[in-house]
Amino acid sequence: MTTSNITTLKALSTDNKSAAAAIKLSIARIESNEMTERAQRLIVTFCKVASNSAVEFDSAIVTRNVYAIEKAKKVIHALTIKSASVIDKYTNAIVFNISKRKVHKNLTNREQNASLCAALECESMLATMKKLHKAESTAATQSSSTRVMLDALDIAENDNDAKECHINDSVNARAFVALYAKK
Repeated sequence: MTTSNITTLKALSTDNKSAAAAIKLSIARIESNEMTERAQRLIVTFCKVASNSAVEFDSAIVTRNVYAIEKAKKVIHALTIKSASVIDKYTNAIVFNISKRKVHKNLTNREQNASLCAALECESMLATMKKLHKAESTAATQSSSTRVMLDALDIAENDNDAKECHINDSVNARAFVALYAKK
């Protein structure tokens, strides 16, 4: 299957510079690494979506974990069709909560995890904020991959020192937050 995935990637053409760079990185990654079939398929699908989009992003996303790649694919698709309906529930919950902040559009890592795990107490979370009912381990994994994805798409910056993520003032961020303003 590796050969057909590489052939598919080589056949993709795009005017999007970041998608072209992601395709090259993906080919190199598939050729040089032991990757699962699922990871290869996911990267190919991501590159197909990205190649048909004008959304600019950090092409190194294809070197990240599969959850971040999958989330990036969905967000690029959402930005292209201008609808948040295709975005996963974990990203939706985190971004919804960030976008509802009145002054500072940020959430700490703990608040992001609390967005996904109702069992996590977090005094700074407003009672009206959206919370999913997932396990704490799921919350940590999903919030981490969401941070990686948001950073790669220049939607939010992940500040490792402050252990928080805040919405950027970028074209992608404004378009992305606008998807949630309609909800």
